[in-house]
Amino acid sequence: MGVVTKFQSIIIIRLIFFLVNQTQSICKAFVADIETREEHNLIYSKMNLLGVLSFIIGPIIGGYVFDMEQGFYYISIITFSITLAAVLLALILPNDKHTETSAANLAEKLVINFTTSVRSLNMQYGMYWNIILMKIYVTISVTVFFMKFSLLLKFLYNKGNIAIGYTYAYQSLLLFLTTLLVPLSEKVYEGQNIKRLSHSLSLLTISIANICYAPTYPMYLICFIPLSLAKSIFDSTFQNITNNNSFNDLSKGLDTITTLTSIGIPLVFGYFCDFYMHNAVKVFSIIPLVVVMLLMHFFTKKQFVKLKLN
Repeated sequence: MGVVTKFQSIIIIRLIFFLVNQTQSICKAFVADIETREEHNLIYSKMNLLGVLSFIIGPIIGGYVFDMEQGFYYISIITFSITLAAVLLALILPNDKHTETSAANLAEKLVINFTTSVRSLNMQYGMYWNIILMKIYVTISVTVFFMKFSLLLKFLYNKGNIAIGYTYAYQSLLLFLTTLLVPLSEKVYEGQNIKRLSHSLSLLTISIANICYAPTYPMYLICFIPLSLAKSIFDSTFQNITNNNSFNDLSKGLDTITTLTSIGIPLVFGYFCDFYMHNAVKVFSIIPLVVVMLLMHFFTKKQFVKLKLN
């Protein structure tokens, strides 16, 4: 991507990379093949920790490199080098126990996963329309904010690439730390999932609004603390509720809808962003959450109560 200059070529290359980059699933499948089941959780935890560290270190390095002349070119070269190193490491891995991770089996699993995702869209939309809309609007808000928060930093606080890199790392660290507090919230709201969902949604909406209009950069950083906590609790609670047997296979369909929304919203948002820049970030981040709060208050909460999902 650092060599070509045509916009269309960059998009095509990015799509190809997205389709073939199955590192996480392949690594998990490899671990499942060569390690005992008792060791899986420990290894997966180490993998997740390394993933978090990469989301902290990567943006910091990227911020410095991108700030250089032809920074995008150098970032592409660094990314290529790291990917090449990963490929070389994969080539020297032991291959004496490949019972489940052959190329044919991986291709078959990809086809099965795709077919399952398509079938999961066959839901009772008339019954669950409000819950589906809640998921879509929250996805829109969160996707736009985390995708384009850099515009807020540039236009509101005149921050450069280095500061944006550090901010990205800071946010990644906080999102990881706040997930550790989710079990505590479950104890505080023991048996009160609806209340926990409602409170976390309210906090998320207020935090997003505050962070979009934070007068200073330090205030932005402070406002992100409750935002990350609210997001972690909301995601966990919403998943717990929709995984309930009362919703049958709704959770699988919601996962597919979330993926489709995450793919489609950047296309729509990009059009408005060209005209309204950072103001578009504010609108697309705040308004959807306000709509979700209205849905929660007037429709969804009553439905949860009716299904006895306390």
